[in-house]
Amino acid sequence: MRTWLLLICCLGGFLLTAQNVLPIGKWRTHSPKRVGEWVTQSEQDLYFATRSAIMITDKEELSSRFVSTVDGLSGVDIRMIKYHAPADKLVIVYQDGVIDLYNEAAVLTINSIKNFDNVAGEKTINDFVPLDDNTFLLAGSYGISLLRLDNGSFPLTTFTGSVSVQSVSAWDGFYYMGTLEGIYRTTITSNIIEDFGTWEFLGSDFGLPDDYTCNALRVFNDQLYVGVNEDIFSFDGTSATLVTDRNDELEMLYMSTEGGDLLVGYRCAGSSCGRGEFLLIDSDDNVAVLHDGCLGDAQNALQDQFGRIWFGDTFMGFRRLENKDAEFCATFELNSPFSPSVWDLEVVDDNVWLAAGSYTPNRSPLFLDHGMASLIDGEWRLYNRNTTEAFKGFNPDPNVRDDDVFALIEVEINEVTGKIYGASYNTGLIEIDGENIRLFDRSNAPLTGTIGDELRTRISGLKADEDGNLWVSNYKPEGGKSLHRLAPDGTWQSFNNPAGQG
Repeated sequence: MRTWLLLICCLGGFLLTAQNVLPIGKWRTHSPKRVGEWVTQSEQDLYFATRSAIMITDKEELSSRFVSTVDGLSGVDIRMIKYHAPADKLVIVYQDGVIDLYNEAAVLTINSIKNFDNVAGEKTINDFVPLDDNTFLLAGSYGISLLRLDNGSFPLTTFTGSVSVQSVSAWDGFYYMGTLEGIYRTTITSNIIEDFGTWEFLGSDFGLPDDYTCNALRVFNDQLYVGVNEDIFSFDGTSATLVTDRNDELEMLYMSTEGGDLLVGYRCAGSSCGRGEFLLIDSDDNVAVLHDGCLGDAQNALQDQFGRIWFGDTFMGFRRLENKDAEFCATFELNSPFSPSVWDLEVVDDNVWLAAGSYTPNRSPLFLDHGMASLIDGEWRLYNRNTTEAFKGFNPDPNVRDDDVFALIEVEINEVTGKIYGASYNTGLIEIDGENIRLFDRSNAPLTGTIGDELRTRISGLKADEDGNLWVSNYKPEGGKSLHRLAPDGTWQSFNNPAGQG
């Protein structure tokens, strides 16, 4: 079985640009730097969490440098980051709950949350905010914690059992937590904060529903602003006031107060709302819906001292609005792969092709839409649902992703025809013939669905022979044949497989 690679290291002599050929025996790292999934800032710099490193970008020159495991970071699977000016530290939270406290002098790695032995399952941190010059308040699937930045200790933790805490804040003498079951609070001076049973639920007595979710809350304009389902309320400590109600097909992702205004981001969670939505609320509670051209799949946003709004987004490219009235999105990209996932890698004539998908040990596809990529003449080109129409499947509805191309597990270069093929362990076969790209599945080829999962056309193997035929393995075909041949003239022929599966 192939393994995942976090970095693609290419041995010199067989690829890269003619202007910058590596000597034999030397290596170059091609780490994914196309996406800045989270953004934070200092006075001088923007910090983006890419899929392999932290990108530090000068706000005026927009020049960038990178900090990675080579510089002492403990991992690459970064979930969120936050710069804390009083301590001059970047707080880096990883997907598994590990935390790095980084500055140029040192990195302190904290494994305490990951190693909580009284909490079963994953320990995921969902939110964190600075509390004072040396303390952060954390919210996670396990509850909340206080984290000291000087020594990495946890002076306080409240475990909430099955209640996952989505957001957290401290305001006006109370700790607040936003959960999927609503908002709870307790006084900061309480000596039983660790007992979640003593926390007060904020319901109809406070102007809120008795049944709601809260994914985000932030202190702004001397009040606590809270997300109640998709709506936004301001809370003065005793009663909540509706600021704006939104489309109930929207799902609130974040609130941000990094800047002068309150920024609120949504994604579409219904079948008819199309794109998400991005709001700016000023100190007079004026609500502006900002231009959506910068919205891909935003995770957070901030406003810098120049009035520019920057987005942390899982969609490709680094993006900003020049100001809150901007009608256009400014973007830039770095020449790199899209994904840290590499399941297959092929090289022919100094051209590199890779497949960035996977499946589980029990042969179930992982629904990664990272697609394929090529490195030709030093330039990376990406092929996935964000860049290539064929990877969106045949359903014209952009909100339906059932037939999108996921889990690309193999790439094959047909040296006779010059065509490139990708095997999706979920959707079918991709063919790349220059600028002509097409998807084959059970609707236009003799490929079939999978036994027990007839909607999935799982291609498990590819091989081109010396005559230019492509041999395709169709895993556990539903009422069909598991071995197919695609001839150079485009005709198909199918064969039984004695093994009974692809």
